Amino acid sequence: MHARYLSHLLLALAIGLAGVGDAAAQHESKTRVALIVGNAAYQASPLLNPRNDATAMAEALRRLGFEVVTVLDASQAQIAGAVSRAADLLKGADGVGLLYYSGHGVQLESSNFIVPIDARPTTRAELLAQGIDVRRVLDVFRSAGTKVNIVILDSCRENPFGALASGAGLVQMDAPSGTFIAFATAPGNVALDGYAADTNGIYTAALLKELKQAHGSIESVFKKVRFQVRQRTGGRQVPWESTSLEADFSLDLGPAPPTADAEDSFRKELAHWQRVSESRNVDDFYDYLQQHPGGMIAEKAQAQLEKLAGAPAVRPVGTKAYAVVPSDRPLFRVGDRFVYRSSTLAGSEKSVRDLVVTRLTASTVELNEGKVVWDWIGNLIFSDFITRHPAKIWIPTELFVGKRWRTAYSTRSDARGSTLFWDFRIEAYETVTVPAGSFEAFRVSGTSEISNGKTQTETLWIDAKTFLIVKDEWARKRAPRRGTVGIEDSYRRELLEVARAPV
Repeated sequence: MHARYLSHLLLALAIGLAGVGDAAAQHESKTRVALIVGNAAYQASPLLNPRNDATAMAEALRRLGFEVVTVLDASQAQIAGAVSRAADLLKGADGVGLLYYSGHGVQLESSNFIVPIDARPTTRAELLAQGIDVRRVLDVFRSAGTKVNIVILDSCRENPFGALASGAGLVQMDAPSGTFIAFATAPGNVALDGYAADTNGIYTAALLKELKQAHGSIESVFKKVRFQVRQRTGGRQVPWESTSLEADFSLDLGPAPPTADAEDSFRKELAHWQRVSESRNVDDFYDYLQQHPGGMIAEKAQAQLEKLAGAPAVRPVGTKAYAVVPSDRPLFRVGDRFVYRSSTLAGSEKSVRDLVVTRLTASTVELNEGKVVWDWIGNLIFSDFITRHPAKIWIPTELFVGKRWRTAYSTRSDARGSTLFWDFRIEAYETVTVPAGSFEAFRVSGTSEISNGKTQTETLWIDAKTFLIVKDEWARKRAPRRGTVGIEDSYRRELLEVARAPV
């Protein structure tokens, strides 16, 4: 199919579906449609597993309530036709659209392209014309009125077109609103196709296993997949996700498992953590993360895994707004000094706090002779006579826009103790200016419900180079009254001065 015709077809689909009204609303809101493409029989660089992968994924998704459109070893025209059929099934349904692709994919001009088996490019322009832009398929789904879109790309294998493409693997895609995007490996890296003895590729095999028990959020399912693939490949392949889903979405249409009491879940997870926290066996932490992929101590478990794993796992290539805490060197040294200026959010000055690192252990950073204690990353364990058990995880092991995590900890003081739960999300990567200077930082927002309708909110800016919190805004709010929310207490802390001890 000529590229101009294909472009016009997909554009016409998007325009035509954008105006769909009540006449097409005959599908119920739970409509789920999956477009499955598996391409293996390339003239050059044929692949082992995509046909098996696509066939197995189609069966798995049917069991999860998806109506499936499948094409195998498909040409450009066949893929375009399948996009059209999937869009017809989705239009006006407020449903869920899913694209699963296994085969060769390439990055070109900051976009990711599905490679049909009839692609024979000799120039970059021909590669652009003969491929199918994943974003265009996603646009067609969204124009059909979908509420949720899912893209799964098991297509980061060796690039068969050499210098015609823009680089190895696929390029990072930021998920548009209401979208979840999953890659078989981190952007800019190459995934393994699997082995001749395997029925499925490494990534899809792990995904199929998890789809058989897909209770819980989609993020939890894919976190389990990530750790399975990472463990099997020794860190040479680490899947990647980008999400803009605002609420939890489950792939399973069946009855949800009983909702566990949050405090009971935390106690059980904490008991598991206490059994493995001192372990030197990396498999103990893989097992922990498989059981608690979205757990309240999962970020701490991943930090321990990073320290024990030895060779670093693969990381995204060419992705500026991504950072990972280094596990092969300490972030702090005895003598490091951090001075913070504090005020209320209304601007009233409170105090200046001068913190000096006075002692380091394998897992903690003590400041001012133990008056403040962080974990080795900088997460808060003790301050103002209150111990948090385990640490309050406000700095995760890896940082990228869209990342979400939950943390919980018991607080102990001479007077009382309680358990607090926080939900955090990285909302932006931006420049923030404080008295100590300007920093390229991740902006993290968090919320916590406490009691009697009261809530806490917190916004942190974490320096992408040092992982130091350079600004922190916190507020405790009373329950709304007559449409207003009253602030009981608040602070704004800004880094005033930083001095690092000599190496």
